[in-house]
Amino acid sequence: MSFTFFPASTGMNGNGEFSDLNIKSNLLANTSAINDSNTVDGVASSASAVDSTSTSGLAATSSTLSFAGRTWSISTYLNFINRADQTWVDSNGYLHMVLSKASGTWKDVELVSSDVTGYGTYTWVTQGVPDLDKNLVFGLFPYLDNSHEMDQEISRWGDASSPNFAYTVQPDPVVAGVTQKVFELPTTTQLTTYTIAWNPTNIVFTTMEGSTVVGSFTSNVVRDATGTHALMNLWQFSGAPSDGKSVGIAPFTLP
Repeated sequence: MSFTFFPASTGMNGNGEFSDLNIKSNLLANTSAINDSNTVDGVASSASAVDSTSTSGLAATSSTLSFAGRTWSISTYLNFINRADQTWVDSNGYLHMVLSKASGTWKDVELVSSDVTGYGTYTWVTQGVPDLDKNLVFGLFPYLDNSHEMDQEISRWGDASSPNFAYTVQPDPVVAGVTQKVFELPTTTQLTTYTIAWNPTNIVFTTMEGSTVVGSFTSNVVRDATGTHALMNLWQFSGAPSDGKSVGIAPFTLP
């Protein structure tokens, strides 16, 4: 599965602190674009990953890229990898994220903002909602550690009959209606907006397809946002894609 992001505006308030993160993305798939020769859309792999573990909440990283006015670290811990054919910014300024095989092994991808984001409004706009394989997870969220994490994730968590979307205020154990809402987010080709408004008094999640609100949740269980970063990741929860297919980037135009 692949995700292609294009940059939108980012903002700072008058005190030089984070105020908003806006990232627009386009989600499309092409089952023929990736092959086991480590090439995607003619982009050959030139970056190698060194697996490492992190001693703090954020993952160890081996390199960075510039996107949407920010520097992003590419994670290289557990099954995350830094390869030029899985994470790159093209000549149009669009960010590509791809989950694919590397030397016969499926590899995940994750980007972490190098700057601290903290309280503010986090917005991602996608071209549609993907019907992800049941074993995969796509997350867009602010994070410091497992106790300071505000998730919005597309995943069925290995069970094809489970709802595909969740808002979650970590840590576990979560409480339905208090720190988590799970529901079925309709797949669509419409522009879809995912927003997290993280304030000192509450966290407000909203998802819109076109101009219609299709999901929302407010949690009054607050977490301190000091030191948090913005994350985007695409990873395997319970093994490789169940259909066994490599998926790559398809051409697209901006809305």
